[in-house]
Amino acid sequence: TADAFQIMAANRYSFVNLSLFDFKNSKALKKEKFLSTTTSEMIFKFTFWSYFSSDILASWVFNKADYRKKKMIQTNEPKRAYNKKIIDSLLKGITNKTKPAFVYAHLMMPHAPYFYDSTGNALPNDSIYTKAFYTDRKKFAGYIKYTNQTLLNLIRAIQSKTNGKAVIILQSDHGISDLDVTKEADAFRNYTAIYYPDSNYKQLYSNMSNVNTFRLLFNKLLGQQLPLLPDSSNYLLLK
Repeated sequence: TADAFQIMAANRYSFVNLSLFDFKNSKALKKEKFLSTTTSEMIFKFTFWSYFSSDILASWVFNKADYRKKKMIQTNEPKRAYNKKIIDSLLKGITNKTKPAFVYAHLMMPHAPYFYDSTGNALPNDSIYTKAFYTDRKKFAGYIKYTNQTLLNLIRAIQSKTNGKAVIILQSDHGISDLDVTKEADAFRNYTAIYYPDSNYKQLYSNMSNVNTFRLLFNKLLGQQLPLLPDSSNYLLLK
């Protein structure tokens, strides 16, 4: 990561961070809970007291099902506004750039919650926050269709605003693992699509993993001669 920023800085690229992650001198647009968990929360997460307070104690004070649903809504509902803010900020950032810039945007979709159906209609909370929050395949398929159309509209808008001169990388950070954690290979079936203004894609190849995205990009656009890394992944399952 440090080398990537050094290469971009050497070529006078500014960096716009529209993501959940902090980078050097660039704070996250919004910090996700799993990225800002405290040490004590990590240590005590799976202890007796943690389960007692979240399950047993909560059921004494609140209706257990209602309590869990409220917690799910409280945790996940901000992602709806986050996605909209990322898209709006991305288009605004592209429009205002007169010098070379690398704009990094991270959308939380088609992650659960599945907020919309395939045609973009908002689903009610009673339909979203259920026991099948992650595993409802019908809602997941509909949300993928909604996501695909949203991304197509976004890419077309970027191309229009930049007169087709911007390099666009659409890439997932992981594959499907929520529906069936036993299918380890699916976790790394990442999606990658790249648009080059010159339409020269001879450097790209099938089964390219994310570790080589920037190496290929810098070699092509910035005259670097970075060697490619092995396209391999390691699966870690926490229980």
